[in-house]
Amino acid sequence: MISSTNMAALYSANAANKWSAAATTASERISTTYRINRSSDDPSGMMMATTLSAELSSYSRTLDNIHSGIAAIQKVDASLTTIASYLTEMRTLAVAAASATDATILSGYQTSFDNYRSDITDVATYTTLNGSSLMDGSTTSVSVQVGIAAGDSRSLSFSSATAAALGLSALDISTSASAAIDTIDTALVTIGNYQSLVGSHENLMDYRETLSDNMILSLTSAYGNVMDADVAAETTNLATYQIRQEAAAAVLVQSNTITKEMVAYLLQSVTS
Repeated sequence: MISSTNMAALYSANAANKWSAAATTASERISTTYRINRSSDDPSGMMMATTLSAELSSYSRTLDNIHSGIAAIQKVDASLTTIASYLTEMRTLAVAAASATDATILSGYQTSFDNYRSDITDVATYTTLNGSSLMDGSTTSVSVQVGIAAGDSRSLSFSSATAAALGLSALDISTSASAAIDTIDTALVTIGNYQSLVGSHENLMDYRETLSDNMILSLTSAYGNVMDADVAAETTNLATYQIRQEAAAAVLVQSNTITKEMVAYLLQSVTS
């Protein structure tokens, strides 16, 4: 134990402890790559980092929500394109039936027509999100949280696109081809309007996706500026602190035979 009367020894011991603590801090920063490893390292910096981390986590979750919304929209968009192609085929069959007189040919047209009509309902029914159909009328809207603030959500509206909803259920091109053509034309307009609505939904989601991506990049950079250690600088610091710690320890060994002033001079020579 160092006597309190031996000021030179105390001075040397304090210096050795100082550089030992500095070396430990530098080593920890190199190991973790963080400048702040506990609140006492930088109280205000830790508080800022905690806030940034919470915002970053929220924006990441928001981005997941937006991606789910985009996935739903893209499913509906693809299904609408398929339904439009089926309606086009049905119209072609109706036009052909309008000029046909052979009963067998008309029956064949009607069979193909019925198959397309059934396929439209199947497409609408099996366009789903998390098990819920988006195009059979059972789901009219999906709310998507697109920002981190409370209430910053958008409602994506969906409509039924089954054959019944499009007015196709009772069509018979073998007897009323012209009426079927008019009904199909109306259905094509309905699908076109639906595609326009879905396109506006997707544009909105794409815009909010870009905003969230940019915020995540900005927050990640800000968090790094607060928390990340300069590993190269800390490596240099560690080597310097270890040299100074060893020098202080060496001086401590001789402190019983030299004055405090001489200790100070020797320590100054290795730390300057």
